[in-house]
Amino acid sequence: MHSCLTAPTTGDKQLAILCHVPKALQDATPEFKIKEWVEAVTSSCGGTIESETDEIIKAVAPGNPEKEMFPLKMRDAAQVCGSAAAYLD
Repeated sequence: MHSCLTAPTTGDKQLAILCHVPKALQDATPEFKIKEWVEAVTSSCGGTIESETDEIIKAVAPGNPEKEMFPLKMRDAAQVCGSAAAYLD
Protein backbone atom coordinates (compact mmCIF):
# COMPACT_ATOMS: atom_id res chain seq x y z
CA MET A 1 0.00 0.00 0.00
CA HIS A 2 1.27 3.45 -0.91
CA SER A 3 0.12 6.84 0.27
CA CYS A 4 0.69 10.50 -0.44
CA LEU A 5 1.63 12.93 2.31
CA THR A 6 1.14 16.67 2.19
CA ALA A 7 2.23 18.58 5.26
CA PRO A 8 1.47 22.31 5.38
CA THR A 9 3.12 24.00 8.34
CA THR A 10 3.00 27.59 9.48
CA GLY A 11 5.22 29.91 11.40
CA ASP A 12 4.90 33.61 12.10
CA LYS A 13 6.34 34.62 8.75
CA GLN A 14 5.55 31.94 6.18
CA LEU A 15 3.65 28.84 5.13
CA ALA A 16 5.73 25.82 4.10
CA ILE A 17 4.30 22.89 2.15
CA LEU A 18 6.00 19.52 1.83
CA CYS A 19 4.42 17.01 -0.53
CA HIS A 20 5.68 13.43 -0.80
CA VAL A 21 4.27 11.05 -3.41
CA PRO A 22 6.19 7.75 -3.65
CA LYS A 23 7.29 6.75 -7.15
CA ALA A 24 5.22 3.55 -6.94
CA LEU A 25 2.07 5.60 -6.33
CA GLN A 26 2.93 7.95 -9.19
CA ASP A 27 3.39 4.94 -11.48
CA ALA A 28 0.06 3.48 -10.33
CA THR A 29 -1.78 6.76 -11.05
CA PRO A 30 -0.05 8.34 -14.07
CA GLU A 31 -2.92 10.80 -14.60
CA PHE A 32 -2.01 12.51 -11.30
CA LYS A 33 0.80 15.01 -11.78
CA ILE A 34 2.38 15.93 -8.45
CA LYS A 35 3.92 19.19 -9.69
CA GLU A 36 0.66 20.44 -11.25
CA TRP A 37 -1.20 19.72 -8.01
CA VAL A 38 1.41 21.50 -5.83
CA GLU A 39 1.41 24.48 -8.22
CA ALA A 40 -2.39 24.74 -7.87
CA VAL A 41 -2.13 24.62 -4.09
CA THR A 42 0.71 27.14 -3.83
CA SER A 43 -0.88 29.57 -6.27
CA SER A 44 -3.85 29.87 -3.92
CA CYS A 45 -1.63 31.46 -1.29
CA GLY A 46 1.06 33.20 -3.34
CA GLY A 47 3.69 30.52 -2.84
CA THR A 48 6.45 29.14 -5.02
CA ILE A 49 8.15 25.79 -5.36
CA GLU A 50 11.55 25.96 -3.67
CA SER A 51 12.87 22.48 -4.53
CA GLU A 52 11.75 19.21 -6.01
CA THR A 53 12.84 15.63 -6.57
CA ASP A 54 11.00 12.76 -8.25
CA GLU A 55 9.02 12.15 -5.04
CA ILE A 56 9.19 15.31 -2.92
CA ILE A 57 8.27 18.93 -3.58
CA LYS A 58 8.89 21.73 -1.10
CA ALA A 59 7.07 25.05 -1.46
CA VAL A 60 7.03 28.26 0.56
CA ALA A 61 4.55 31.13 0.72
CA PRO A 62 5.68 34.22 2.62
CA GLY A 63 3.16 35.99 4.80
CA ASN A 64 2.34 39.65 4.32
CA PRO A 65 0.38 41.26 7.17
CA GLU A 66 -0.07 44.48 5.16
CA LYS A 67 -2.06 42.50 2.58
CA GLU A 68 -3.75 40.43 5.29
CA MET A 69 -1.81 37.34 4.21
CA PHE A 70 -1.33 35.49 7.49
CA PRO A 71 0.33 32.04 7.36
CA LEU A 72 -2.41 30.34 9.37
CA LYS A 73 -5.14 31.65 7.05
CA MET A 74 -2.99 30.87 4.02
CA ARG A 75 -2.69 27.26 5.21
CA ASP A 76 -6.48 26.96 5.37
CA ALA A 77 -6.83 28.35 1.83
CA ALA A 78 -4.15 25.96 0.55
CA GLN A 79 -5.91 22.97 2.13
CA VAL A 80 -9.24 23.92 0.55
CA CYS A 81 -7.58 24.46 -2.83
CA GLY A 82 -5.72 21.14 -2.53
CA SER A 83 -8.93 19.27 -1.89
CA ALA A 84 -10.64 20.94 -4.83
CA ALA A 85 -7.68 20.41 -7.17
CA ALA A 86 -7.64 16.69 -6.36
CA TYR A 87 -11.13 16.36 -7.82
CA LEU A 88 -10.69 18.58 -10.87
CA ASP A 89 -9.99 16.94 -14.17
